[in-house]
Amino acid sequence: MSKIRINGFIEAFERMVVALEESRNKAAPLYRKAVEDWAVKTAEKARENLNRPSWLLSKQLSKVVRMKDGKIWSMVGILKESSSKRDPGYYFRFHEGGWRPNGYKPTVQERFVRRAKRETKPILDNEIAKAGKEVTDVFKAEMEKIRNRKK
Repeated sequence: MSKIRINGFIEAFERMVVALEESRNKAAPLYRKAVEDWAVKTAEKARENLNRPSWLLSKQLSKVVRMKDGKIWSMVGILKESSSKRDPGYYFRFHEGGWRPNGYKPTVQERFVRRAKRETKPILDNEIAKAGKEVTDVFKAEMEKIRNRKK
């Protein structure tokens, strides 16, 4: 009959938890920066797709990046600030959707924000992959410190 020793598991797991926490602390700002960069580029691309630099709609296009409950999310669009028909948040949906009240067609390309998001998605994927690699490198370095402490 052979014996298996399980002493030291708790200490090893505690050290792994410390390494994971270090990785998480490094990950949050990296991922947030990736999402913010994507949002800025997407808003710029949406303005370019709209191709109306003097319009209030172009000037109001903006980004929102938030972190809540350990999740980072981002949106690009326009906030509706009032119920006035002159509020860009009110008429944004007409231009984005390609329709206007009373059957009129907008004078700009429809889905200009959606196309911008689709066009900038590879940039976001690339930035997230870079951030993920950096986080993995931090975790590996922390685990290496743990291994070196044992010797």
